[in-house]
Amino acid sequence: MKLIVALRGIPSLAALPNDQMEALAYSMIEQNYPDGHVFTEEGRGGDSVHLLLEGEIAVTRQDGWVSLGKQTPGVFFGTVALVDDGPRSATCTGVGRTRVATLSSSAFVLLFNTHAPLALAVQEALAGQLAADFRRSSARLETALRGE
Repeated sequence: MKLIVALRGIPSLAALPNDQMEALAYSMIEQNYPDGHVFTEEGRGGDSVHLLLEGEIAVTRQDGWVSLGKQTPGVFFGTVALVDDGPRSATCTGVGRTRVATLSSSAFVLLFNTHAPLALAVQEALAGQLAADFRRSSARLETALRGE
């Protein structure tokens, strides 16, 4: 999946003008990773957010509870790192070969200071992903508490 195509697939980013979309894509680093690559590790700090372009990401916790299951292309993961400086809440590991675009917090701050509308759109995209992650986690917790 090409980066700009993936970014255009995110509702809050879809309407961005081409120059802002290109600025965002230029600010992200795309890489291929082998099976088992650990992108985030529970309990460790983080300073970037990732967009999955190809492959799958398993999201797990040390206690063995799968907090979010698997992420598929077109979703951000590791989003809380751009919101606070706390430790990662889960480990995100590539399942098979993956292609990921990474936005560092320093690149995000630069975008925020130079492209306010773009920064707002990225914040909305990350907030949307956080909300979706929370809903999935909440539903899994509810199911577990019911003993299903």
